[in-house]
Amino acid sequence: MKSNSEMRREARSALRGKWFWRLLASGLALQSIGYVANTAVVKAFNSMSITTVGDFLAAKINAAQQGLAYSLPTTKAYCWMAAGFCFQMFVMYIFGAIFAFGFARLLLKMGNDDSRWFVDSFSGFARPVELAWLLFLMNLLISLAALPGALIGGVAAGAAYLLRPLHSLAALGITAIVIVAGAVAVVGVLRATYAYRQAWFIKNELPDASAGKCLRDSRRMMKGHKFQAFCLDVSYAGWMLLMGGIFAASGMFGVIAQNGVAMGLASVVSFLLGGLSFYILVKVILEIMVVRMVFYRALPKAGESAEGEV
Repeated sequence: MKSNSEMRREARSALRGKWFWRLLASGLALQSIGYVANTAVVKAFNSMSITTVGDFLAAKINAAQQGLAYSLPTTKAYCWMAAGFCFQMFVMYIFGAIFAFGFARLLLKMGNDDSRWFVDSFSGFARPVELAWLLFLMNLLISLAALPGALIGGVAAGAAYLLRPLHSLAALGITAIVIVAGAVAVVGVLRATYAYRQAWFIKNELPDASAGKCLRDSRRMMKGHKFQAFCLDVSYAGWMLLMGGIFAASGMFGVIAQNGVAMGLASVVSFLLGGLSFYILVKVILEIMVVRMVFYRALPKAGESAEGEV
């Protein structure tokens, strides 16, 4: 297995030149299609006089700022809003699965195959329900991984509520249990997230494989390698902090420009820093995606021996 530094170098090398722009173009195109679909759904709801959750929350916040109360006129309106929200999430869920599948296919093409690179990134539209089912099962398994910690924390919180007022030592003990339970839940979610990360790559290489097989193979491939994958992701934290610092500086110069102090120069500096922070963000995100593909290629395939468990 390659070291993380070797995989980062390989990812940077692969991302140079045309593939950076190809990944960016494909990602923007896929996201734009999802945005258009969501906008179309919202417009359709508005034409049918169905209040969306976003409109409801915006109206409620606006009313609260004016010291007023806001609510929908009837229970039926709330039911329509809930049904509309579920349908909207269903549509976005399908587009999320299509995006994940298509982008994984494009990543696998890097350095190997230049043909149909843009068209293939939309290949998920040929099997949307199948891909949405894979995404649903993946999210379900990740959510279930948090269940033990959530149950422990819930029992502790319930005990604190029933036994109140609590002695200071008892309160401290229950607080410690809740904190530990939260940590258990977080660790469980992280383990599951990394265990099933390779499912989209596997689905691309085995398009007829079932969702269950993709998830099982991913879990086998990641056996003993989850902590290395976690460290690989964390190694990019410095770049994200740098991007955040530059973005904050851009905002600071923007405030200076609004206050009229050297407005022209401050505006230019704010714009340049904002552009730089956006470029760093895009560059880092794309490199993280590429290095995950490099990690996948370095892993022993399902069925090969992989010693140890993390």
